[in-house]
Amino acid sequence: MKKVLAFFLVFLLTLISTSTDAVIVSPNNSEGRLMEYIFANYSSDIRPVANNHDPVVVRFGIMLNQIIDVDVVNQIMIVNVWIRMFWKNEMFKWNPEEFGGLKSINVEPSKVWVPDITLYNSASKSGMIDSLYKRITSKIIISSTGDITWLSPAILTTACSVDILNFPFDSQKCLLEFGSWTYNGLKIDIQLHQDKVDLSDYKSNKEWHLEDAPAERIVIKYLCCPEPYPTLKFYLLIKRRAMFYIFNLIIPCGMITLLSFFSFILPPNSGERVSFVITVMLSLSVYMLLVTEKMPQAAETPLASEFFMAMLVLVAVSLVVTCFVIRFHSKKTPFPPILRKIFNEKLAKILFMSAPKKNEVDSQIAKSKKDKPFCLTNGGFLNEEAVLKMTRLVRLHSLHHLEKPENYEENNGSIERNRSNPNERVKTTEEFEKLLHEVRFISKSFREIETEEEKRSEWAFFADVLDRIIFLILLFGSVIVSVGIFSKIPRNFVIE
Repeated sequence: MKKVLAFFLVFLLTLISTSTDAVIVSPNNSEGRLMEYIFANYSSDIRPVANNHDPVVVRFGIMLNQIIDVDVVNQIMIVNVWIRMFWKNEMFKWNPEEFGGLKSINVEPSKVWVPDITLYNSASKSGMIDSLYKRITSKIIISSTGDITWLSPAILTTACSVDILNFPFDSQKCLLEFGSWTYNGLKIDIQLHQDKVDLSDYKSNKEWHLEDAPAERIVIKYLCCPEPYPTLKFYLLIKRRAMFYIFNLIIPCGMITLLSFFSFILPPNSGERVSFVITVMLSLSVYMLLVTEKMPQAAETPLASEFFMAMLVLVAVSLVVTCFVIRFHSKKTPFPPILRKIFNEKLAKILFMSAPKKNEVDSQIAKSKKDKPFCLTNGGFLNEEAVLKMTRLVRLHSLHHLEKPENYEENNGSIERNRSNPNERVKTTEEFEKLLHEVRFISKSFREIETEEEKRSEWAFFADVLDRIIFLILLFGSVIVSVGIFSKIPRNFVIE
């Protein structure tokens, strides 16, 4: 009895299952009947051709939606594209009138045969071959004539050989290369759907300007295999928008370099002069680091690096010259006649510079010795006014006229003879001898000071002339170097 009951339950379940299937594929469900019709005795591993010797013609195209990123350091490009593939399946044909007027149907790609189109120059981080037929999950559209359409968006990461020689005015030519990975051209004949990339829905990139996007089909024959292997190549010709780098790198670097040249206008004895030039060098070094971080490690040297290095060398030269100028400005050794003739006379005249005159040197001496008493041999002091009077006295009357002194007496700035009694005359003569000795000492000291100041004045003027010469050399040198470097810039660069 239990066996009969169990058999009856199994029979009921079979009837329920059969009735359920009848509901899913009812005579009124044309799509369900069509699915049963086209997939009856069908295998997705077989190429959809009537003759085994015929190739499957696949028309392939892409529509560029956006250039997401161009990684110059790692030399890769990431793009958002819409993939378009079209081919014909001879096994998928039906009369629409027999299936409720259905002219097309959408199916999962895993149910039908799809071409194994692969991005050859993929730079995917997974390290796997970027096979589109495995990545694309959108449904396939099958028409009643056997035409198959496969449309799907995809984000592709491709290798792009970056040429940084003209950075930041560079142009790049990135490539998307597609082809079948396992089938040769006798099995799958891949053709271009359009002769270029579709840019009808392209969204511009803020850093890169898209110039053109041509496409070509090439056929390659390898040494190992006699069969042809067709490949589709889509080129993206892009140019960098240079305005950002001009305003944030080139112009600031040029202005900083120009400021370093104006350090020659500062007085050589200014303590801030050397520190100012060193600060400029540090600033240029920071800019060079910014450029280096954006560049790949390649043998080529970009234009921006050449410019920064040239400016850094000019600033370094200005620093070295500044050190020498400061050293010359405080020098007290005898000035070489050849330097006097070349720099202080000829070059100074060309540069419209004039050496300080004698009275200017005297004023500098007086200014440097202002309010400083001069020591006498007897331990007393003589202020500057008295020294100047004595100096004028020595200059007006030569010392050999004073070897036989008479009785002199200074009264209100004038010298008068006093012929009184002999005792006073002897006393006055002794005092005058002492005074004469002091005047000679002071006169000698003044002559030494004047000689020293004249030497310093000549060296200081030489330093000023050298300052002016180096300033002009560096200024014109920076202009020539900049013109020489930026003359290499392509004429059709994008400045926006």
